[in-house]
Amino acid sequence: MGEVWYIENTWTCTTCQHKNPGRYMNCQGCGARREAGVQDEMPADVDAAPRVTDPEMLRQATAGAHWECEYCGGQTRDLHGNCQNCGGDREDENEKVSERTGEVFELSEPQYVGAFPERRDIPVEPLPSWWQLHKRKVYIAGSIAVGLGALTWLLLWLFLPKEVHASVSYTEWRYKEELRQRVTKSGEGWRSSMPSSSFDESCHRRQRGTERCNPHKCNPRQVDYQCRPHECNCTNRCTPQANGYSKCERVCSTCYDTCTKTEYETCYDQCPVYEDWCSYKYYEWPIIKEKVTMGYDHKVYWPGLKKTGPNQRIDRYQDYKVKFERKPDRWEYEPRNLHDYRRFKQKDPWLIKVNRAGMVWPQRKLPLEA
Repeated sequence: MGEVWYIENTWTCTTCQHKNPGRYMNCQGCGARREAGVQDEMPADVDAAPRVTDPEMLRQATAGAHWECEYCGGQTRDLHGNCQNCGGDREDENEKVSERTGEVFELSEPQYVGAFPERRDIPVEPLPSWWQLHKRKVYIAGSIAVGLGALTWLLLWLFLPKEVHASVSYTEWRYKEELRQRVTKSGEGWRSSMPSSSFDESCHRRQRGTERCNPHKCNPRQVDYQCRPHECNCTNRCTPQANGYSKCERVCSTCYDTCTKTEYETCYDQCPVYEDWCSYKYYEWPIIKEKVTMGYDHKVYWPGLKKTGPNQRIDRYQDYKVKFERKPDRWEYEPRNLHDYRRFKQKDPWLIKVNRAGMVWPQRKLPLEA
């Protein structure tokens, strides 16, 4: 808020039409008291109007609006508690006149406490219910709960196992041997890409590429920005106080000057990156021969490949498969090892647990039906 000051208004006497300065409560022409309903008139040019500086007049200007005497109809400054014309007391806030009945009653008397007649001329808006205040949150929480419930039901439906009586309809074993021959190979490349088992290394430094380095300012350009804020477009705004004076204040906008500054981009140099470039040797183990044996019973055996020297090795792989059936459904199970595989014989009845995701857990072999 800017500067604040007061100016003096005038009022027109309803008896003799004399214009009086706002400081007076009696007409300076005929002596009549300022009556109820008489309004202040501001100066035509509020900017040129003299400012109130007298302490007594400032006290009047800041006292508040005049009040009207209910006995004589005259106006009295808010500085006084009784009418300066007839001596009547200012109306007590606890005394009210009912516009509907014309009755005068004292609010502090016990028989009237809480006994105000209902005002039916003022529409009363009902307070919003709890549901109106919280229904959006309830909808959101309900949607989340329904979604979580549906997801939980789907997971249970898909993964919850159930017990099934089935029979072994298929068994299979498969053994594989790979005969590999070690060979020595030569290679070259960056140290970071060398095989971990390399040997006979010979390295030297070499530039592998570049990287950004040495950041510095570049490409300067001029940029405008707002600076030096100051008041502008100022006007004087005055508001009547209904007490012979008007309150004025200086209302201004904030303006800025336009300044210029230099901004830069960040540029980088390209610096070389070095790493060891190496020549080296390493081993590889290519397959020179492989054999597979398989069957559908428990008579398992390896193909029997033989090594012919220390530079050869044999890699072995074993796979097992068992299928259960209870028409029209079928389930496939992969035993972990030979011991697990040998538990299952074709046509044996088994109790298994399965789920809709296709997972199988063999439980125990069932006795053969007589």
